[in-house]
Amino acid sequence: MPALLDREIAKPLGLSATGFAMATDGDARTGELIPKRASIYGWTGQRQRTSEFFFEQLGYGAGGLYSSARDLATLFSALDKGELLSSQSLQAIMTPASLPDGRKSGFGIGWTARDYHGVPVVGHSGGPALADVLRIPSQRRTIIVLTNQQVFFPMLAERLADLTLPDLPASKLQDDRPIVATNLTGLFGAVAAGKDHRSFVAAGKDPAEPLRSGFGKALIEAIGPLRSLSLVRVEPDGSRVFRLQFERKQFDWRVKADADGRISDLRPT
Repeated sequence: MPALLDREIAKPLGLSATGFAMATDGDARTGELIPKRASIYGWTGQRQRTSEFFFEQLGYGAGGLYSSARDLATLFSALDKGELLSSQSLQAIMTPASLPDGRKSGFGIGWTARDYHGVPVVGHSGGPALADVLRIPSQRRTIIVLTNQQVFFPMLAERLADLTLPDLPASKLQDDRPIVATNLTGLFGAVAAGKDHRSFVAAGKDPAEPLRSGFGKALIEAIGPLRSLSLVRVEPDGSRVFRLQFERKQFDWRVKADADGRISDLRPT
C-alpha cells in the first residue's frame, strides 16, 4: 500500500509530506525520520502526555498515514479538477451503499456519506492525532482540520461548515411525551456538571457512559451547555429525534426511552 500511494497519488500530485511512517516494533519502536512532523499528545483532564498509536502494516488501509494541510488541499483540488479520478469514480466514492433492508449506509467507498444541515457531505475523521476532512460536493468546498491532540472530538470541520450553512430550523412538532425531553435535558446538564445523572436514565446499561469518557467528555466540553431542544420526528421503532441547540453547536440526536420516559439510548444522528 505505501508503494501504491507513492506511485499513484503522492508523486503525480507532488505531495511531499504524505506517506506512512513504517514504524516497527521490537526491543524499541523505530520508524522513518519525518521532518517537521508534530508530536502527538493526549489530554488527561489535568495535563498533556505524549500519546502514540501503533498501526501494524496490515492496518495501513485504516490508519497510520501522515500528511499536511497543504498536501491534502492539493489532493482535493486535483479531485475537483478531475485530475486524479474520473467523475464516475468520484461519484462512487461519495455514494452511500444500500443496506439489505433498503436503507442507505453511512459510507460510500472509504468515505463517510451523510447529510449535514440538509446538505450532502462526505469525508472522514481519524486518529491518533485527530484529522477531520469534510467535503461539501455542491459547493466544491473541502474543509481540512489537522490537530495533534489524540482525545479530541472531530467537530472543528463541522463548525467551519456552520459559517456558511444555515442552521436547521427549530421543529414545531407537538411533543406528546414531554417527560422524555425533560429527562434528556436533565441528563446533559448532569453530565456536563459532573453530577449524578442516574435519575434521568433507564435501568440497565447506562446510555450516558460514552459521554463520560474519552471522546464523549471532549465533545461535552467542546459544545458547551444545552440551551434548548425540540422534537423533530418519531421513528417507526418509537425512538425520537430531538434537535439540540448547545452553546456552540447544533445536533440532531436519536433518543430511546422506557415507559416512564427515562433515557435508555441516545446518539447523534
